Amino acid sequence: MALSSPVRRSSIVSGVRKFSFAEIRYEGTIIALESEIKDFPRGTVRVLWAPYALAMKDAEAARIEERWKKGILEACRKIAEA
Repeated sequence: MALSSPVRRSSIVSGVRKFSFAEIRYEGTIIALESEIKDFPRGTVRVLWAPYALAMKDAEAARIEERWKKGILEACRKIAEA
């Protein structure tokens, strides 16, 4: 398993935080994802994490992203169309 860089690229997980309450009709979907990702290291705090622990969290985040991707993208489309 390759070690992750301290600063992670933009992703669905980080993007959803930027507008988590933008549209009330999709609030449940977005809140559900946020509840799963709230404890994940992001931003500059990532440099404080041990590489092995960061790699484990990044792998977990990738699994969560894959599971939520379709629903979140649909919610984003609906928000953009509103």
